[in-house]
Amino acid sequence: MSWHECMRQSSRMGLSLPSEAQWEYACRAATSTAWWTGAERRSLLDRRAANFADRAAGRARAGWSDIRDWPELDDGYPLHAPVATFAANPWGLYDVHGNVWEWCLDGYDSVFYAQSPKLDPCAPWKGVKNGVLRGGSYTDAVIRGHSANRAVASRAAALNNMGFRPCRAITK
Repeated sequence: MSWHECMRQSSRMGLSLPSEAQWEYACRAATSTAWWTGAERRSLLDRRAANFADRAAGRARAGWSDIRDWPELDDGYPLHAPVATFAANPWGLYDVHGNVWEWCLDGYDSVFYAQSPKLDPCAPWKGVKNGVLRGGSYTDAVIRGHSANRAVASRAAALNNMGFRPCRAITK
């Protein structure tokens, strides 16, 4: 889905896309390591917590170069895995590492975080051509899905390894 379609769908449900900061906070679930499972990529395998390019994709003859990144990884899914196939993070969120890239509200700005506010920053998104995706996907090497990694794409792009995780505001 494109960023624009994600915004429309979220709005219809009374929800929104998370900012990058909100996405990363939820992904990390009070951890400070590369993945919520730990500092080493092996922790993803040990906890059965992610769907990335792996032997399953290789057996299906997928042409992604990232399949060779971690030869022992085999999550059993050459493409998308059904939601909740893998372990949830400590806050109950599934598939925050891998499966599909997730659109964030922010427009892409390569230097935004060097000058952004410390509390809940969100790069301006109105009138911006490119957006930010987080989490990595089944087509990517594990390193592309670590908690702090970000990808950039045209907000008009709609690929089968892109999706969204809507959120809602919580008031006290």
